[in-house]
Order: sequence, then C-alpha cells, then structure tokens
Amino acid sequence: MLCSALLCCTLLYSTLLYLTLLYSTLLYSTLLYSTLLYSTLLYSTLLYSTLLYSTLLYSTLLYHTMPYHTIPYHTIPYYTIPYYTIIY
Repeated sequence: MLCSALLCCTLLYSTLLYLTLLYSTLLYSTLLYSTLLYSTLLYSTLLYSTLLYSTLLYSTLLYHTMPYHTIPYHTIPYYTIPYYTIIY
C-alpha cells in the first residue's frame, strides 16, 4: 500500500516536473522567436530607411551638381528654362 502511494506520488511529481519544463521551454522559445522576429524587422526597417535616405541624398546631390545642359527638360520646372532655349 505504501509502495503504491509512493509510486503514485513520484509519478505525479515527475509528470508535473515534465509539464513545467515543457511549458518553460515553449515559453522561452516563443520569447526567443518573437525577439528575433522583432530585431529582424527592426534591422530591415532601419536598413530600408538608410538605403532610401542615401538614395534620395545621392539623387539630390547628383541633380544639383550636374551641368545645366545635361539635365533633361522634363525634370526642370518650366519657368526655370531660359526663354531662348525653348524650341517652339
């Protein structure tokens, strides 16, 4: 009788321990996955914004450093083109 009660308590304790370890492992892996997902999204957002900013900066600098006669007319506002260059 005592042996079966001891066996039952041991079995119950080991089952609870196993379930606790399983739950903590699942919780840890979920937290790790969400942290990795968040950091990846943050990194990709920062990378995208940096690339966008550098592209805009490069294009702005390129546009403003080009000689006037090499800029296509459709990118210049109409009022900035000298009168004598407009062909009717």
